Amino acid sequence: MTNKQKVSYKDGEVMEDTDDTRLTLITCDKATSTTQRIVIQAVPKK
Repeated sequence: MTNKQKVSYKDGEVMEDTDDTRLTLITCDKATSTTQRIVIQAVPKK
């Protein structure tokens, strides 16, 4: 894992293309609210 952050559901920046290979997982931060997202990113080991 290289990055973990909480962002607004309106923040599409985490889905933009990157220059490297990475996995991005996005999920709601709470089951009862959809205004925030948890974003986890990882890059493969070399």
